Amino acid sequence: MKFSLSVLLLIGTFVFTQKSYAQSKTIPLVVKSADALQGFQKEGDSSFQKLIGNVQLEHQGTMLYCDSAIINLVLNDAEAFGDVLIVQVDGTTISSDYVKYAGDKKLAIFRSNVTLTDGKNSLWTDSLDYQTQAKIGTYTTGGTLQTEGTTLSSEKGQYTVKTKDAIFEGDVVVTDPQFNCTSKKIGYNTQTKLIRILDHSKVVNTSSILISSNGIYDAKNEVGKFYNRSSAQNKEQYIEADTLEYNRKSNWSIAKGKVIAKDTAQHITLYAGWASYQESIQKMIAYLHPVMKIEQDNDSFFLSADTFLIAPLQPILIDKKKKIAKNSFEEELPSDTLHPKFYKAYYHVSLFSDSLQASADSLYYNGKDSVLKCMIKPVLWSRNAQLTGDTISLYFKNGQIDHMYVPNNALIASQAGPASAKLYDQIQGSVLKGNFENNALKDVWIYPNTTCIYYPKDDSGAFVGVNQSSAERMHIYFAKQSISKIIFQEDVKQTITPLQEINLNDLFLSKFKWLPERRPKVKPIIFK
Repeated sequence: MKFSLSVLLLIGTFVFTQKSYAQSKTIPLVVKSADALQGFQKEGDSSFQKLIGNVQLEHQGTMLYCDSAIINLVLNDAEAFGDVLIVQVDGTTISSDYVKYAGDKKLAIFRSNVTLTDGKNSLWTDSLDYQTQAKIGTYTTGGTLQTEGTTLSSEKGQYTVKTKDAIFEGDVVVTDPQFNCTSKKIGYNTQTKLIRILDHSKVVNTSSILISSNGIYDAKNEVGKFYNRSSAQNKEQYIEADTLEYNRKSNWSIAKGKVIAKDTAQHITLYAGWASYQESIQKMIAYLHPVMKIEQDNDSFFLSADTFLIAPLQPILIDKKKKIAKNSFEEELPSDTLHPKFYKAYYHVSLFSDSLQASADSLYYNGKDSVLKCMIKPVLWSRNAQLTGDTISLYFKNGQIDHMYVPNNALIASQAGPASAKLYDQIQGSVLKGNFENNALKDVWIYPNTTCIYYPKDDSGAFVGVNQSSAERMHIYFAKQSISKIIFQEDVKQTITPLQEINLNDLFLSKFKWLPERRPKVKPIIFK
């Protein structure tokens, strides 16, 4: 009975439409089978045919199964109801409660409980418009795509079966074993696992958070490139730049253009035009006018140099089998351990704060002990005092400089009068130790074998002469930005000579140097 009914349906359809199909190149819907036929119904220029029970239709190799259907014989359309299933030649299947199939337009409009499957990937939604020849499905009322271990959901979406490309828009959520992503709009290829970030997006994995509005992330190879001011953050490090490049396999990231890198544990911020970061050992190198800011309670420090290098104080080794971090002594560290870092700046180093400035060829900062060392021809200025030595070390405590240490060739000098007079208070020795108050020098010890040239003044501020002294050690006090008092201890020898009785051009100690041209005058310019 089912066979004979199919024959009648085919004959009826052919007789009614053979003229119109002969005049056009339309390929008609073909009825393969049905349990019952409710004849023809004519409305205007259209004629309809209703099929009931186990309906099977075919169009250009695409099969349509449903409980019942209405065929428009003139427009070559069909409406299918109940347990709708479309099967394409390549194996793509789409099921729903209802579909309107426009054969000439090669468009299927699915509604209610829609599921699209192409063999490896499945798409669920309540409303899907599907181009049968181009194999493109579009939804606007919310949908979810499942591909292997990755799930993607959004308000709007489009999936191309042929290329495996998908576009998701509006409250996009991506869940993957390696990462989670929320976005306004992204593109995704289910075969290559390539993510295209098209609007504000946030990607989170076990160790970091990435925020970008434009970029490409290859989830399969863990390689990414992000533009338009993107940022990445882990437990210890935050970095943002105009462009970020990331390669997890090589453990290198590159930031370009107005780079801002923050060490959240040490309260240190690095600015640069270019920086690279090796995540496995937490090593960063910065070039192109790098400037580092060390945040203090009331007076932050700014450092500039040709190059900055930042790395952990102890090398970090990764045990790939146990997936734990170890330091160079094979000491196991928990995953939340913060690794103290060192910061090295070299070539043309300048340090600036409101109360203290310095210049050197290289600088080293120990993040664990909060010790900053100026090396190779270092000069330090505190108010009107200039200090030099082989190395100058500054020790920080509670957000401020606590004390300083110069181990060799120490010299402290300051102008004793107007610049035109070229009179300088000078004290030199081997070792210098100084104490600070509010980041300004409070007092200094110099020893051993110290010598001094000092211009004391009376209460009215007039010079009383020149004091030439030597002692085992000297204790110098500062007030009102200059030397206020000197105390000599052990083997003290001194003479005080009126200024008019001495040749002032000869009053310079052997180590004396006056270097105002090297003193940073203003805060380093960021992003020249």
